[in-house]
Amino acid sequence: MIQKALWRAHCRAYRAALQEAEYVERSARIRDHLLALPEWSRARVVALYRPLRARREVDVGPLFSAAWAAGKRVLAPVMANQTLHFGTVYPDTRWRLGPYGVEEPESWDLGAFAPDLIVVPSLGADRLGYRIGYGKGYYDRALRGQGAFLVAPVYEACVAERLCSEPYDVPVHALVTEEGVWRP
Repeated sequence: MIQKALWRAHCRAYRAALQEAEYVERSARIRDHLLALPEWSRARVVALYRPLRARREVDVGPLFSAAWAAGKRVLAPVMANQTLHFGTVYPDTRWRLGPYGVEEPESWDLGAFAPDLIVVPSLGADRLGYRIGYGKGYYDRALRGQGAFLVAPVYEACVAERLCSEPYDVPVHALVTEEGVWRP
């Protein structure tokens, strides 16, 4: 088993070394695999994140337009009172930087809809579906008790066989890499 701190360091170094063309190409391949998921097709309400491009977070930004074009309702993460929530956003939503440098909607409808599918940002993950983020645990707390299909876009080089997990960690149902889909 690999310690989370070691795997975080590996994943950050991998991302930092990605050239712009590699980043764009790998993100596009990951998006293509995600869009081919039957769970994406069936979902009527999806939760998506705005990527931290400077950190080479998998760019799922184009999925917002794809979801709206398919008639889906779209939710985005919003931090309020140290808690992550999912609020409804629209094509004309205006975005601002939130407390952690992540783009959040300036306004949103909070709690009006439950997502069928949540795309969860991931620094890395393991083959059991346990993902790691930046270590604050906001997503794990928000995902606990959700009935949604959880999918983590992650670079293949950032998927370990097994990470040390904690009781509060919430595994995802699918990892989507540039090589394809892995269902733990």
